[in-house]
Amino acid sequence: MVKAWLALYGTALEQLGSLLNTPTREEVVVQRASDTFLERISKALRANYDEVAKEPLPQRWIDLIRYLNERERAETRHQPERPLKHRSH
Repeated sequence: MVKAWLALYGTALEQLGSLLNTPTREEVVVQRASDTFLERISKALRANYDEVAKEPLPQRWIDLIRYLNERERAETRHQPERPLKHRSH
């Protein structure tokens, strides 16, 4: 009788926990392990690519960006302005 009551009580607690969105002990362990794993990956990536991120852009890329910006400005200068439409309320 006690075993049945404990089983019923445990099931009720699990259902109540899921209703309240409280994680089970197993979910907490998995989450902590996942966080630790992600932290390790993050540190490894930073260690390997931090220097690369600080390097200046290659001159070829800078020239391409400038060319595209100038081209875009030239296109917008040659387009006629559109009249603003008034909204009626």
